[in-house]
Amino acid sequence: MMHEVVLPGQGVTHHCPICRAPFTGMYGWISKQRWKKAQKEGPAAVAALLFDAKSTVNHKPTTCPGRFLPGCVLANEPDPRKAEAEALKIQQTYFGGTAGGTPPTA
Repeated sequence: MMHEVVLPGQGVTHHCPICRAPFTGMYGWISKQRWKKAQKEGPAAVAALLFDAKSTVNHKPTTCPGRFLPGCVLANEPDPRKAEAEALKIQQTYFGGTAGGTPPTA
């Protein structure tokens, strides 16, 4: 039987459920709380969290709707349709609603 071993300081490899881009990270309760807090604080806090090195996911293509979600959300949502719906909700709420609304660049 094979087991994945994670050493201190390493992250587990995850994949964006929408575009399947790989990313590495360890996401727990604190990550989820940071995301909830950012949503309560508004668009600037959400954008800052999305560009935080601990939360960033490099999507391919770069137009993947998953760019509106931090790694902690993408790592815990296996269903591409649910992840895309959540991403579109965040896009509409914090970044202007339509396909033209994008998070500010870092």
